[in-house]
Amino acid sequence: KDGQLEIIAQILKSKQTLGLLPTGGGKSLCFHLTASLYQGCCIIFCPIIALMKDQVAELSSMGFSQRITEISSQQSIEEKRQVMEKINSGKMQFVFVSPERVQRQDFRDLLKGLSVGSVVVDEAHCLSEWGHDFRLPYLTLAPSIKKFMPRTPIICLTATASLPVLRDIQAEFELTDDEVVYKMDNSREELGFNVLSPAYRGEVDFKVRNLAEEKEPALNNLISELQTKGWVSEEAAGIIFTPHVNGKLSCYNVQRQLSRTFTDLKTGLFSGDKPKDYIPVDEDTKKKFGSHPANETFTKIKFAYQERFKKNELAVMCVTKSFGMGINKPNTRFTVHYAMPTSMEALYQEGGRAGRDGKNAECYVLFTKSEVDIPEWIHHESTDV
Repeated sequence: KDGQLEIIAQILKSKQTLGLLPTGGGKSLCFHLTASLYQGCCIIFCPIIALMKDQVAELSSMGFSQRITEISSQQSIEEKRQVMEKINSGKMQFVFVSPERVQRQDFRDLLKGLSVGSVVVDEAHCLSEWGHDFRLPYLTLAPSIKKFMPRTPIICLTATASLPVLRDIQAEFELTDDEVVYKMDNSREELGFNVLSPAYRGEVDFKVRNLAEEKEPALNNLISELQTKGWVSEEAAGIIFTPHVNGKLSCYNVQRQLSRTFTDLKTGLFSGDKPKDYIPVDEDTKKKFGSHPANETFTKIKFAYQERFKKNELAVMCVTKSFGMGINKPNTRFTVHYAMPTSMEALYQEGGRAGRDGKNAECYVLFTKSEVDIPEWIHHESTDV
């Protein structure tokens, strides 16, 4: 795909590289291929565990299962110790870790005796967007890599085109313009973006202040139409992004709502934390994990849902943004933002989960006029900037 060869060529020349390709543009192949040619292992700094799991599954399906591992906060102390031993043996080709890991002394000690062929900062825009907020380790990532893995090619990859974000990454890793491969002007022509009013296919009283009451019928109508279109099944699935783990606008509430309305619809759930008063909605999960699972059991449940979704066993995933980056399921036909995305970049990043097989897909935002005193012209399509 466009841009891949340029990025691969730069990496093989041991140059630092920042690759900006559209979602679905094949960023992962760039380091999968080069790391398989380099001696030593490839350390991949990954922002979310769902993405780690997805990458591990992808590489395992290609035959790397014995040479790939991850370290995450979801593992027990004993599991982490075993993983560290595997890495220390020098037999691992791909090692996925969070940015926080490089601040730990045991990991730094491990790096001293390890042959590292390349370092990847996946979803590198997080360095800019999260570093000054709730992921402070991102601010020390660049100097830490250069200190503990000197002279190692660094590959930064992202699908976020924001110019301030690009400049932030360049400044942190001291990248010249020649080391940037920018292909973001190639749009995802297969994706359609739609903003739907809660009055979608029905009447709504805008004096109603309960957002869920407005959104639920709109989502049900949309799912019904997509079912008629053949886009809600194991063969053609979708993802619903919600802003919260708990409450009326939560992924758990949406999953329960869909399960009540569409009794034959197979749904999954993925969030960073376990929802309060969580009870699995499907009998298979209850049978396997119990009706009132503990926090650590919910971790197993959500990754089981992710695995089933990838295997085409589920039609819809109800998720928070912890599922929004890098998840590669080619036959995802639609995404729905149940509330306004946090930014235009988030809309593009999360909407980009759809249509990765190059076929037509749709991305929807359910828009709520939640306050009656907002002037009508504010959101009118004829209003200019």
